[in-house]
Amino acid sequence: MDNGYGHRIGMNLPPEIFMKIPKTMTGAIPDEHLDWWVRYNAYLKSPEWKAQHDRVIARDDHKCTRCGSDKRLQAHHTSYETYNEKGQALDEEIITLCFRCHRGEHRRSSVYGTG
Repeated sequence: MDNGYGHRIGMNLPPEIFMKIPKTMTGAIPDEHLDWWVRYNAYLKSPEWKAQHDRVIARDDHKCTRCGSDKRLQAHHTSYETYNEKGQALDEEIITLCFRCHRGEHRRSSVYGTG
């Protein structure tokens, strides 16, 4: 079931909680992607991600890089290549999007690390 961000329900929960949710409630996440999602969610809760998130939004002048909105801003990974290799993305692989553009971006792309 989609949560409106293009991710499946349960994806923003701590790993120890997420692992207790029945698979029928977490959507069609293949087992081979489950470990990636657990690690990625831990990364999104880290102080390093919070600092990077804030730094990228400031770099983009607190505006959505698609529509220019300054409301409900979020950081979006344009690539997971460096994250997959090193456990943290480069600032250059992250852009600022408003909620609406971010949701649209995830609806157009895969939730498994391609966009």
